[in-house]
Amino acid sequence: MSLSVVPAQPQQFQQSIKLHAALPLGQLLVQAGLVSEDQVQLALQNQSIPGYEDFRIGEILALRGWIKQETCDFFAIRWNNILQSLKIKNKQKKIGYYLLEAGLLTEEQVTSILRIQQKNKKLFGQIAVTQGYLKQQTVDFFVKYLSSAKRNEIVRDDSLERAERYFKLRDLQGAMLELREVLRRDGNNGMAHAWLTRIYLEQGQESLAKVHLKQAIALSPNQKFVKDTKKQFFAAALPSTSKLRTEAKSAQRGSWLRFG
Repeated sequence: MSLSVVPAQPQQFQQSIKLHAALPLGQLLVQAGLVSEDQVQLALQNQSIPGYEDFRIGEILALRGWIKQETCDFFAIRWNNILQSLKIKNKQKKIGYYLLEAGLLTEEQVTSILRIQQKNKKLFGQIAVTQGYLKQQTVDFFVKYLSSAKRNEIVRDDSLERAERYFKLRDLQGAMLELREVLRRDGNNGMAHAWLTRIYLEQGQESLAKVHLKQAIALSPNQKFVKDTKKQFFAAALPSTSKLRTEAKSAQRGSWLRFG
């Protein structure tokens, strides 16, 4: 296939794709094993070609035949809404339903998998892989994100991991830059707010630490890391609070001695 962008058919792009997911679409598709990093990079380069600046990365990937437009639309429009719905309602449908909606399986393939499943009792995703319908990486991706959303957990991304490494190396500025990137993609990431709480505590900025702690608790109240951060915050704030109380009592005692 030629490396130049194939001209689009007008009817293919009547509705532009808006990215709702926390991660960029290209990164999601790579994580799911649906395209390669090289393909994503090439699609990004194609966006700079005159006349194609308004093309979405998913549109270019689909035009090249690397992925179905239906699958790109699913991840760009539906994916994050599905995860958010699971966090709120905690009602997860069968994995086959999502794979079918994403255009990764056909109805015939789903029926075939269910028929085999009745005989050998294996997992749906396992059968899909052994039958050659899907990559193991794709099945693992769906299981990981769907189960994490159902448990209201945050799926860690590379920026969070880098932020943690920077923090342990005492590079607070580097950690903060990574966390800002996480929040740029997903402002509701409780883990990122918890890490910022710890960074501001290290810098002695308790007021800013308190702001991010409130966000972390509101977004991820059951996360152990958030709970530990809360304890750390109050442990750090307690000495200054006690000092203020002591000074206040001393001032009151002094006033009583002068005027009592």
